[in-house]
Amino acid sequence: MWDIVKNRKENIGNVMVFNYGSSTVNPINFQRFTDVITPRGQETPSARMIAPHFSFLTPYFYWFLIVHIFVHFIPAVIGDIILVLIRRKPRVVSIFWKLTKSLDMMLYFLNTNWRIHIQETQKVFNHMNERDRHLFFCDLRLLDWTIYEEKCYPPPADLKMVEDIINIDEQTPNGLSDAAKNDICYPWANLYTYSKSIAESLVEEAAKQVDFACIIYRPSMVISTYQEPISSWCGNINGPAWAFLGGGLGILHIGYTVHNTMDLIPADMCTNALLAIVWDIVKNRKENIGNVMVFNYGSSTVNPINFQRFGDVITSRGLETPSAKMIAPHFVFFTPYFYWFLIVHIFVHFIPAVIGDIALMLTRRKPRAVSIFWKLTRNLHVMFYFLNTNWRIHIQETQKVFNRMNERDRHLFFCDLRLFDWMTYGYSYWPGLRVVVLNPYERARN
Repeated sequence: MWDIVKNRKENIGNVMVFNYGSSTVNPINFQRFTDVITPRGQETPSARMIAPHFSFLTPYFYWFLIVHIFVHFIPAVIGDIILVLIRRKPRVVSIFWKLTKSLDMMLYFLNTNWRIHIQETQKVFNHMNERDRHLFFCDLRLLDWTIYEEKCYPPPADLKMVEDIINIDEQTPNGLSDAAKNDICYPWANLYTYSKSIAESLVEEAAKQVDFACIIYRPSMVISTYQEPISSWCGNINGPAWAFLGGGLGILHIGYTVHNTMDLIPADMCTNALLAIVWDIVKNRKENIGNVMVFNYGSSTVNPINFQRFGDVITSRGLETPSAKMIAPHFVFFTPYFYWFLIVHIFVHFIPAVIGDIALMLTRRKPRAVSIFWKLTRNLHVMFYFLNTNWRIHIQETQKVFNRMNERDRHLFFCDLRLFDWMTYGYSYWPGLRVVVLNPYERARN
């Protein structure tokens, strides 16, 4: 609409047609798109799943129909029989027939080799200035499903929606349920990341109205310190710390990992990077007042590591210096198969938790192991989202800050992740957790 009013006034009396599609500028097919979203679905399964997830694609229509009967129709009949036996209305077969009758329409849209040309729409993109391209992001040529860049992304909700959610939560006797919260923040991992995205949009709006520089600093997963105030200091067990503590204490024995790159940053380097960015804005970027500047800080594109490799470094050190608070022998193995993980999870975590609670009750103490197990299980999807997503967090603007720092500042405010050594850090990570978090000397002092 803006382009027509601004640049095409001479076209009055003629209809103008604008296509908008990705097939000619940034194409993707159904299988590739499925390959992108399937790992995320396996990492964060829905609580409403009715059967294990598996799917395969075939180019042969009649073979599809045959398998369609066996894997969809027969389970639908069984499902309706079960619903009848428990005196509920059968409906699965009717859903199957509704789906089958719509197959021709669905397959038409999915399997047609689309070539939607958008030359006129691309002219609109080219007429937009840099600020408008940022505010009204619509150029499909720049769309990427897998990377996180130093730019503002559309927020999941506005302030009006947030106020409505708060009012509903206050009016509900016990507050919103976990299921309701998950529905609200989907596809975000949790309310923390959901609210951070909304906060970023507020900063973006505020930057347009003030006469000083505004920045969005976006660090990834913060873990124990590297050097300051002491090596591997940790103030809490949020993030991956509790997973490594669980393994080191003999509580956790099975992990689900798909060897993807996770993104971790030490807490002191995160703070140093923030100080360096503020210095750089005041010193070198005074002309950016009125625009929000976004700085990512992550390791995945400059010094990547995955969960298993990091765990291997920590495990060797944990075997050398075990904690006095261990409750079982230390052994941990990893699997890339989520359902195999769930089966072993029951045997090596749930059954020992039941035995532990029985022992606690026999000694007249409050049972709590099973409740911890269920709390852990309910939050598996959040943990796997952060540990198993194949992160690609780009930090070009932050790297420019590193490059402007002189040698002394780089030493005093060490934050260049390109120079960070995971092996050196990992060797001191477990002793830091053992001494600072577990604090084996506390009992002796008391």
